[in-house]
Amino acid sequence: MNFKIDNSNKNSVFNLSLSKESKERDDILIYDVSYKSEEVSTPSKITVEFNMPYINAFSLWNSQCGLTRNVLPDWRPQHQVSRSRLASGIPIQSVISQNGDNAFTISVNDAKTPIEISSGTEEFNGNCLCRVSFFTIPIGKINEYKSQIIIDTRKIPFYKAISDASEHMRGSEQFVPNNARMPMYSTWYNYHQNINDDELIKECKAAYELGMRTIIIDDGWQTENNGGGYAYCGDWRVCKSKIKDMASFVSAVHDIGMQVMLWYSVPFIGKNSDIWEEFKGKYLDSEENEWNCLDPRFPEVREYLAGLYEKAALEWKLDGFKLDFIDAF
Repeated sequence: MNFKIDNSNKNSVFNLSLSKESKERDDILIYDVSYKSEEVSTPSKITVEFNMPYINAFSLWNSQCGLTRNVLPDWRPQHQVSRSRLASGIPIQSVISQNGDNAFTISVNDAKTPIEISSGTEEFNGNCLCRVSFFTIPIGKINEYKSQIIIDTRKIPFYKAISDASEHMRGSEQFVPNNARMPMYSTWYNYHQNINDDELIKECKAAYELGMRTIIIDDGWQTENNGGGYAYCGDWRVCKSKIKDMASFVSAVHDIGMQVMLWYSVPFIGKNSDIWEEFKGKYLDSEENEWNCLDPRFPEVREYLAGLYEKAALEWKLDGFKLDFIDAF
């Protein structure tokens, strides 16, 4: 397969080579990706371009495609693009035959780095022009990067190809707590913002018997208001009418045998919070809004948010957090 590489980063080398993992099979091709720079810096976008035959191509899937599943020409500005980064998406793009089989699936073994995978038909030769782009939005400074591009052309159900691509990503070194693999109870789906600690203790006892090992205390614990939205977010003080004492509540849940995760709408500060005025001028959105997204480029913003979670974890003996809306940054 022929690749065209566009790398505008000075004093750097970007290499693509067939991995030993491919084991000389021709239905799954794994290419090792490596980037090395003489300087520690934020890399500009690097794009790998190649062609695939558009045989039996009927529709596409990626995690953000919604109802737009049709095959589009490459020159269309909105042609199919899978966008992924730590907070959203997954770097997988699957082209599907009319009977639901995999025509080909392109994936990258990295769900953290900002990556785009695009595929669009070329009208004059009937091929699919595919692009895999790395560092599509700015990241921290690096001088080395490694990953893999995987092209799966097996004639199997497309969802199996997607599942296998996902599993390949999970094969990289990572720590997953045991309870993260177990069923969880989320207060949102039964109570929304109208929660009560005594009621939740009863629910935890029943949930434990059903095999659940963690409860997520979702939106509502921080405000008397049950009207929805995020105008009351930002101070993150416990609403005493809902949870009388957070540390005692967490301890009671631990006694049942379950762990506790607490919800935060990470970037949002609401107009009805005491801290709204303190962060004026440090929001990403219009201050006419009922709530706003903090600008994490300010060190005092980062310090405030990190301090909230550190204090909560230590004082309330929490086991984890549900950190919501991080994609809003």
